[in-house]
Amino acid sequence: MRLKQFINWADHGGHPPCFLIRCVDGSGYLLEVEVHHKVEAVLDKKGNPYQFDSQEQAETFLTKHGIHEAKLVVCQPEDEGVEEAISRGGDGGGISIEF
Repeated sequence: MRLKQFINWADHGGHPPCFLIRCVDGSGYLLEVEVHHKVEAVLDKKGNPYQFDSQEQAETFLTKHGIHEAKLVVCQPEDEGVEEAISRGGDGGGISIEF
C-alpha cells in the first residue's frame, strides 16, 4: 500500500491494524498494515518500505492520523515469515502498544 493511500484511509476514519516492525540490525521501524486479512508494507513515493528512525517518531505520525495503537514486532535478521504469522492471526511475537 502506498503511503498516500494509507494516510487518506486513516485520515477518513479508517483504523487498520498497524504493525511496527523493528529489526534488531538497527534499520529503524517499518510500517505495515493489515488489508483484507493480509499484512503489507506501506511504501513511500519511490516504492521503498516506509520507515521511522524511532518508535516515538512512528507514534507521532500514527497519532497525527488518528491511529492510537499498533503491534510492535521485533525480528531477527534470520527470521522468516513474520508477515505470514501475522496474516494467519498470530502476533509474530509482537506486543500491543497504545499511544
